[in-house]
Amino acid sequence: MLKKRLLALLLAAVLVLSAAPLAFAAGAPVLRVSTVSDGLAVSLSGTGGSCGGLQMSMRLNSGADVTFNFDSALFTAPGTYCTYVQQGSTLTVYMVSKTAMDPGGILPIGTLPAGSSIASVTELKLVDLNGMESTPYENISVQQSGSSGGSSGGSSGSSGTRHEVGGLGRVSNGVLQANVTNAAAGTAVTLTAVPDPGFVLTSLTIRDALGANIPVSKLSDGRYRFTMPSTAITLKAVFSPAQFPFLDVPAGKWYREAVDYVYQNGMMNGVSESAFDPNGTTTRAQIVTILHRLESEPAADNGGVPLTDIPAGKWYTAAVRWAASTGIVDGYGDGRFGPNDQITREQLAVILYRYCKFKGRDLTAVGDLSVFQDAGKVSSWAKDAMAWANGSGLITGKSETTLDPKGSATRAEAATVLMRFHSSLTKS
Repeated sequence: MLKKRLLALLLAAVLVLSAAPLAFAAGAPVLRVSTVSDGLAVSLSGTGGSCGGLQMSMRLNSGADVTFNFDSALFTAPGTYCTYVQQGSTLTVYMVSKTAMDPGGILPIGTLPAGSSIASVTELKLVDLNGMESTPYENISVQQSGSSGGSSGGSSGSSGTRHEVGGLGRVSNGVLQANVTNAAAGTAVTLTAVPDPGFVLTSLTIRDALGANIPVSKLSDGRYRFTMPSTAITLKAVFSPAQFPFLDVPAGKWYREAVDYVYQNGMMNGVSESAFDPNGTTTRAQIVTILHRLESEPAADNGGVPLTDIPAGKWYTAAVRWAASTGIVDGYGDGRFGPNDQITREQLAVILYRYCKFKGRDLTAVGDLSVFQDAGKVSSWAKDAMAWANGSGLITGKSETTLDPKGSATRAEAATVLMRFHSSLTKS
């Protein structure tokens, strides 16, 4: 009874009938299914790009109870709510969002358990962002991606095992689409990047299951194409503001993605409106201030090591005092913190290590520092933190044989480490 009342409230709030049915797109949408590593992925194409909600009933080939996992890409948009109800072999999904769930006309829905199959779609209604409902669609086609009745645009490739094209759907500031969701080795896969208004695609990388880069070429119509390897692949698209402010961080530089990430997430700003100074140095106070912001700038608790060079009223005062009170920093051991000192790579590792300890995060990753010829230069107080930072992929060598623990971290290096660090925090 409680679930029925919940569904009634959900539908009453969003699936509002309109006297004038709205045409979302010419022709009926198509339900596309594809076998992935964890089950059967379900998406809807041809929705027109303005869908704010749907009600869809699917008849499964079995009446066994199933768990339907909604696509995680749906929940990157604010105000998105999804639920489902199963009655026998009929599974009905309800989806609502304050923003369009289908940029480019492709709506990711979710995944059924392995072994599931869909016999037909018995009911489909779409709702636009104004709450206007479409006329119920009939004769919805169910197509297996990569089959003869599936999407077009790629060569047939080999007839062997199909591998997942991972990373599709909504990402930060855009949507990444493909003509197939899984493909056999040798298949030409076509990608379409759809940025949100005010953003452009600045980076597109493809890696196979072993982490190797897969070459990708840009087509004349702005789409991209690559050849599917013999393993599953993972796509990563970065959409940046169309007016990227920093003229000294050109596209193609190894640190461009990191600078864009820390800038968009409010972690680092430029040294001016148009310059980031990627080769400039980063100070100890700057790093601590970034962590303080991540914690929503709490006040310092009583306790911690008193620091004689942190006077009241400085831009970093609250941050350093907070970090000292939590044990994230304790200065040089002589009462000084050195807020304006350039931070070294090992100092950066220690501060991030202690921050993770403060947050109760996993610190079990350990890298083998012995592969670096200068591993002996790591200070005794920094060895555990450097091994963790290296094992976590936060701090890598300056070269294959050099760690440079006492070298200063440039702003580009700091941005890269902070991007990796923040990404790991948001995933865990």
